[in-house]
Amino acid sequence: MNESIQDNQDISLFLNNELNGNDSNNTNFTSWTNFPIYLWSHCILTSRSFPNLLFNNDSKNSSLSDCILIPIFDLINHNNDSNIKWENDDLNNTIIFKSNDFKNSIINNELFNNYGENSNIDLLLNYGFLIDHNKFDNTFLTLKVDENSIELSKKLKINLPNINLTNNAINFEINYNNPLPLNLIDFLSSLMQLKSENNLFTLRMKLNGLSKLKELIENKINLFKIEKTKKDIQQEEFITDLKLIKLSKIFKNNQKLLFQKTLEEIDKLIKNLIKSYKPLSFKSIFKNDKQFVNSLLLTFGITNYDDLIKKNLLDQSLLLYIVRINNLSSNNIKPELKFIKNNFIDIKNSINITKDDVLEYKDFYNFLFPSLSEKIPEIYKKGDWSIKSFIIAGTVIDRIKFLRTASNELYLIEKIEIPVSN
Repeated sequence: MNESIQDNQDISLFLNNELNGNDSNNTNFTSWTNFPIYLWSHCILTSRSFPNLLFNNDSKNSSLSDCILIPIFDLINHNNDSNIKWENDDLNNTIIFKSNDFKNSIINNELFNNYGENSNIDLLLNYGFLIDHNKFDNTFLTLKVDENSIELSKKLKINLPNINLTNNAINFEINYNNPLPLNLIDFLSSLMQLKSENNLFTLRMKLNGLSKLKELIENKINLFKIEKTKKDIQQEEFITDLKLIKLSKIFKNNQKLLFQKTLEEIDKLIKNLIKSYKPLSFKSIFKNDKQFVNSLLLTFGITNYDDLIKKNLLDQSLLLYIVRINNLSSNNIKPELKFIKNNFIDIKNSINITKDDVLEYKDFYNFLFPSLSEKIPEIYKKGDWSIKSFIIAGTVIDRIKFLRTASNELYLIEKIEIPVSN
């Protein structure tokens, strides 16, 4: 509101031109009901009025839509931290404004009002200004949904915000008090559900839902970092009002800060889930299976887990490992690895392999076999190393995989049912 006096001068100049017939269209002022007057009146009322309920104890005959204008006091600037109180003195028929901002004296200090806990978009639309680092600011993540996703959410008892049926969208509010809404996590997690999970809410779903959410938030943040195009620069040249440029920068910066806060909370939650449930780390498996590591050294030149990441061979190595586990006898498999073989057997008994499945794995398979079975027969010539086994292993990966992008660590997760957050 500090610049509102200048705004009023600009409006006054416009109205004076209108009243004196000096506007650009040379149209004389004829009525207080013309559009410029209406626009000015509307802006004054929405930006400066006070709820009548603050000063009227007769709540039965008043509503929130009733408002009044109070000259002079409507010029007081806003401060979120100001402790103020408005009172109605019926005895003296006066309104009393109390402020606890000044313990000793108000000399040379500014007197503030408190407009309430408003987000920056509300402040901008209602009053024409923004607050940098506004603790009441918010933003929204809008997701398109389909009927099946909504039905699944209902089955899992996920509490969703109101759905916009016109465009099938859900708006999830993000603010500083709640930077990571639980129902947002749950909804994205539900989209990760596989047929094998059969209406369960699992640890794998939640971790992959958080990973997807992290990707969405990172994309949002990157939008604020994109360098200006030539077209953007040309458009900005038309904006000569420095105040508008300043407001735009404050708004964008505060939106970015909110999304960054959300990103921090996602990483914390993923870390806590891994710490609590202790899923199996492929990195640890890789270190302990010396025979398998040696086979990858001869095949791909891999010496450690980091090499798998650098050479983009993580998925290929995992495929080989899952088929290897299936080819081991149950007595030779460690207890913590048996769920991998169980998943393999379950899929093998129900899978319907198509021609497209074979084509998807053909190049990968021909690259490795039969040379692998000839180079390292102690591993790759024992058991079933057919292309069918790799197709099955690929489905197993879908059921058990979670990649933690922050550390590039791959986890293999049993089907563990966990409670819905909300």
